[in-house]
Amino acid sequence: MSRGDVLRAGDVVNGYRLLGDFRVVGAGLSEWTFGERGGRTFFVKRFLSPTYPDDAAPGSPTTKARKRARCAAFEAHHRGIQAAMAPLTTYGGNLIATLDFFQVGAKYYKVTEKVDIAGLEPAYIARLDFGAQLVLLKTVAHSLKILHDLQIVHSDRTDRFPQGCCECGTDLAGARDLGVVDRYQQHEVPLISAKTTQYDQHS
Repeated sequence: MSRGDVLRAGDVVNGYRLLGDFRVVGAGLSEWTFGERGGRTFFVKRFLSPTYPDDAAPGSPTTKARKRARCAAFEAHHRGIQAAMAPLTTYGGNLIATLDFFQVGAKYYKVTEKVDIAGLEPAYIARLDFGAQLVLLKTVAHSLKILHDLQIVHSDRTDRFPQGCCECGTDLAGARDLGVVDRYQQHEVPLISAKTTQYDQHS
């Protein structure tokens, strides 16, 4: 692995050989690339915040203690989500769960399986026949139920979720004509197997 935080394609981090340079995503709080290990390709996410201060990092002991406490809470949160989902998720299953979470240097990394989402654009889905659309929407609803049964809401545990009542069902409100309503997020979800992706919108 290269020195410091500068990682390039070909470098190895925690056993994953990076297939490309990291790219910043979203609001700039993380960056991602793909990595290979054991003949499989994985999605590798590197968090830009928080960063763990070692003994040589700048700042007073009080400041570093505060940052380390934040890092400890961050790590406990992600490991808690990973542990909660592990019994009900598998490689290639409906939900894309964390396969690996680790710290290298000052940065934290999360690894999931790589998912090919080609063909899942809204325009493509709109062209599907009624039956295929219904299977897709019910599968999304079923995946939401799995998360809610684990008390996971928007990548957080419900006992800490700051927004209060989850409004995931509002995302499905437009699907009423396809026979899917928001009550499916809590119960009465048909057991259908298909691929969906868990998007970490709040982490």
